[in-house]
Amino acid sequence: TARPLIIWAHGGSFIGGSKNDPDVVKLSNEFAKKGYVCASMEYRVGMWPIDSSNAIMAVLRGVQDMKAAIRFFYKDRATTDTYKIDTTRIFVGGSSAGAITALHLAYLDKDCEIEDYIPLATLNSLGGMEGDSGNPGYSSDVVGVISLAGALASYGWLESGDVPLCSLHGDSDGTVPYNRGYATVSGFNIMILDGSRMLQEQADSVGVQNKLYTHYNADHAVY
Repeated sequence: TARPLIIWAHGGSFIGGSKNDPDVVKLSNEFAKKGYVCASMEYRVGMWPIDSSNAIMAVLRGVQDMKAAIRFFYKDRATTDTYKIDTTRIFVGGSSAGAITALHLAYLDKDCEIEDYIPLATLNSLGGMEGDSGNPGYSSDVVGVISLAGALASYGWLESGDVPLCSLHGDSDGTVPYNRGYATVSGFNIMILDGSRMLQEQADSVGVQNKLYTHYNADHAVY
């Protein structure tokens, strides 16, 4: 009657994909066997033209929609309690673009951190980091992140006291960098991100519990 929850977000470079993504379905089924409730979420996709400015907006939309999904389960617990979720044990995770979304949700937690990318006036006009995607008035807090081939715009956003992180990544990933490098969309270099190895080093240095599983000589999403 108090079940841990993982909210998964699919990959697709922020230009495609759906909650029926076979990787996410498989992950959900495997974790359900272990006692977790799993939800596969939709989020707004689309990026045109394909460039860094539109990539930043795509990530922001994904984060806002993921926060709405989290709030949905806090609201459910407080009202109908249909899913019997323990809201002290909500995790977010994803593959590729979904992992990037989950990482930014957890660690991009100050308006000043995004100011170098989006003017605060623009951010506020879009609903702020919480967004206007639904279920207002409820928490969007999580207790951990599962990142499958994900990266963060700045490893420095991961700070002491932040929630734990579990990462899986191929060290020869040509789409989302394992170290620091360009993330690509449809073959275009979009923006420099800090990948799983950088995040592991930062987490270790600030005392955030973490685990990195590296797939050596492996490309993108090999898991």
